[in-house]
Amino acid sequence: MLGNRSFGHVDAGGHTVDDAAYCDRTAARAEQRRLRCFEQLWLQPCAVALVAGRGMSEVAVILGGLVGSDGRAVGIDASAQLVDRARRRAKDVPNVEYRVGDLGSLPFDDGTFDAAYSERAFIHLDNPEAAMLELHRVLRPGGRLVIVDPDHSRTAIDADDAELAELLTARLDRSMANIRSGRRLRSQAVQAGFVDVAVEAEARIVTNRDEYQAIDPRPMASRLADLVADGTIHRERADAFLADQDARATQGRFQVTIVTYVVASAKHAGASRGR
Repeated sequence: MLGNRSFGHVDAGGHTVDDAAYCDRTAARAEQRRLRCFEQLWLQPCAVALVAGRGMSEVAVILGGLVGSDGRAVGIDASAQLVDRARRRAKDVPNVEYRVGDLGSLPFDDGTFDAAYSERAFIHLDNPEAAMLELHRVLRPGGRLVIVDPDHSRTAIDADDAELAELLTARLDRSMANIRSGRRLRSQAVQAGFVDVAVEAEARIVTNRDEYQAIDPRPMASRLADLVADGTIHRERADAFLADQDARATQGRFQVTIVTYVVASAKHAGASRGR
């Protein structure tokens, strides 16, 4: 079974509103990168496109517009509440639909889609290899796949206490299943049978603390509190770190670097409709 420590149990955890707001904030900041990614899907009118995972609500609407009235876009997410929310938002878009489903066991026939797009989803999967195989299965021969994921283990916080900054990055392991996802996507795509696999990495430098707080998968203060609670650091050191970040934000010196990978590939044109 695919686990999802941050989003997969949204409904059970009662955090739907918070998680939906997080998706909205990150979506707004990813718009330009998304447009470049969509170009790599090679969408044609009448195409059928799948959107898997984070951001599927707004992305499905965009792709629905790109494929035209004779095409179709389908968004899928494990959260019934997020899917219901997406359906309400897109109720007037006739060629867009949303389904509840597991990326590790997609509820679609082999070769259903011309293209598939996934963003910030694999970082939450305990078994991303299974999900990659499923995406390969549901694409038609020649179909295109684009996956976007960060490698949060490479996040770099500029701080006077560099050692503690690295501890904070390591502590993200407790908030998601697969924080190194980005760097592994190319290998997973090749192993699943995809061809023409291209990868690029983008180092995004965030110099506005409010912007970083809007996209931070787990707030610094929360991670610091955990380090204090388990005896790794003293409260005074945590407070000093936060004071340093406050000063940097006030003085215009705040900086966090986030590394994101984009992997584009295709299902071999001669592949069987399954694997």
